[in-house]
Amino acid sequence: MASYRRLDGISFTGECLSCDIISGKIPIYIERVAETANFVVEQDFANPIPGFMVIATKRHIQSIANFDPKELT
Repeated sequence: MASYRRLDGISFTGECLSCDIISGKIPIYIERVAETANFVVEQDFANPIPGFMVIATKRHIQSIANFDPKELT
């Protein structure tokens, strides 16, 4: 179990930061720009950088080396 603290001081605990954000367990200020069966693309409103997008997998993995062939196409 890990603990996380947002910039606004609110704390959360969970198993995996990315998984908890994708599932909505940790609310963040983002806009989902695109979504596929395997990935989401989001823009962070708390740290707006023009053109900066976050691409995240919907499945828990430790590295891009763990992508299966379906995710690579």
